[in-house]
Amino acid sequence: MTENIDSKNIGLSESMHFKLKLLVEKNHFSNMQDGYRLAASIGIFKKLNILNYELKNRKNMYDIGGVDPDGFFKNAIRHIFPKLKGQEYDSLEKFADLGTEHLHRITIENDVLDIKLLLE
Repeated sequence: MTENIDSKNIGLSESMHFKLKLLVEKNHFSNMQDGYRLAASIGIFKKLNILNYELKNRKNMYDIGGVDPDGFFKNAIRHIFPKLKGQEYDSLEKFADLGTEHLHRITIENDVLDIKLLLE
């Protein structure tokens, strides 16, 4: 069985890129890459529905090696969502996009980055 060709670079939709940038500007993160990782983690943890989800006006942001140097995200997605094998990084950016929306909403509403609220 051959795997699908997966992305070598990941990003966010234009609107989520803006929201993540805003969270960095408000000092909730020291850089966008940390926020991206948390947003992706939230998306995976909450098992947000990425089926038929498309990033609108996608902005390329990172090389896979910079965000997932040890393959943690790839392995987590492969284990939790076995049907996404071969599409792990395409899926990762969708989880990150949806997770960014959640992260932004909860953080802006509460004016604090509260992990407990993010995981409810």
